[in-house]
Amino acid sequence: MNDIVANLTAQPILGVGTVLFVIGLGFAVLFGLSFRIRAVLNKRAWNGPTRPFFFLMLLTLIPGIALIGLQLWLNPGH
Repeated sequence: MNDIVANLTAQPILGVGTVLFVIGLGFAVLFGLSFRIRAVLNKRAWNGPTRPFFFLMLLTLIPGIALIGLQLWLNPGH
């Protein structure tokens, strides 16, 4: 556990990127569940909480992937 904490503090870009990526995956799951539940209930699938989950997913998942890619590009050997 100490190695993980030390690695995240030594590489803050990777740590922030990973956290944003995981949060984005959570919003992606909520988005998918909301979309499917509303479709099964014969409601408009994009109304309700579906659209905010989608935008929150985009706002967290894309920067998370970008930060992880940036860290891998800056430190190719690690």
